[in-house]
Amino acid sequence: MDNQKIILPVITPHVSAYAEYAHVFSILGVHEESETYQKWAVQQMDNLQFIKDPVNEGHWLLTFFANFDNSYIETIPLFDLKDNTIFTRITDQNKFEEMVISTLHEGFYIIIPLDRYYIPAAPEYSNKHFIHQTLIYGYDEESKTFNAADMYKNYKYTFVSINNDNLYSAYCSADPITTIKDNCFIVRYNDAAHIDFSPSGIIAQLANYINKNDPKTNENIYERFSQRLDDQNCIDYGTYQVLYEHKQYLHYKALLLKKLLSLDFNADHMESLAKLEKQALAVRNVYLRISMIGLSSIEEKERFKNELVSLYEDDIYCHEILLNSLFRNEVKKS
Repeated sequence: MDNQKIILPVITPHVSAYAEYAHVFSILGVHEESETYQKWAVQQMDNLQFIKDPVNEGHWLLTFFANFDNSYIETIPLFDLKDNTIFTRITDQNKFEEMVISTLHEGFYIIIPLDRYYIPAAPEYSNKHFIHQTLIYGYDEESKTFNAADMYKNYKYTFVSINNDNLYSAYCSADPITTIKDNCFIVRYNDAAHIDFSPSGIIAQLANYINKNDPKTNENIYERFSQRLDDQNCIDYGTYQVLYEHKQYLHYKALLLKKLLSLDFNADHMESLAKLEKQALAVRNVYLRISMIGLSSIEEKERFKNELVSLYEDDIYCHEILLNSLFRNEVKKS
């Protein structure tokens, strides 16, 4: 086997607030011109909802994906999965490296928990032990490094190189028996996958979001954001990042649906979606400043609340644009 260099294709993912989704979209986004991928991607977006943090008791997380746990990866029909027990308790570094390299040569990506204490690109390097899922997608024999991706530079999704020794140390420190058994995934794109595609299902999801008919997601998320400002129990910056990515993904979803169904989206519709995305980014950035220096006055708090109200109104309007376009398309077909 020629081990000199192998790099499996990846892209900067469309969502990155949570590592599991970032890794998935970094791998699958390579195939976004495929109709199979498009049919899958447009059905991934669920309604915004707060769920209990499975790790930190008493904490809540914002998400817009239906399956918010590691089982999400296992349910993706676009993936072929390889038995992950091959990476359980490998006590020899050479054997570990050989296993990683041979897996990559088979076309499989490796999503594996690593201790960021040993990864130079991570903010926790040599400072704090922190286990986090990492995507390994390549190897370079000449430099003795592996290609990996995770939230590194400024906690943004970043592609880096990790040398052999650091990777093995990070693997060993992540407790290979328990952590890797439950959180390691070896995946390869399956271009022959069949995707059930239901525009009516997307119509129902959009209508539920607009009318708050879904019992899981019937609260006004924006009201909770506003309330947290009042009780000074502020939602963290990462939650505002999810709020922004929800608008970003809505725009992406509309673009894919336009390709799939030839929707009657005009330039004004697309401009509204792009504006919503920028508006959510601006709200996120304002909150970043607030989280660093605090609110300077009651007037500033009220301005920020008004920005949340405006974002909510424009969010509903953009969902209605997409819903109406899909509905007209279904009527036309019938």
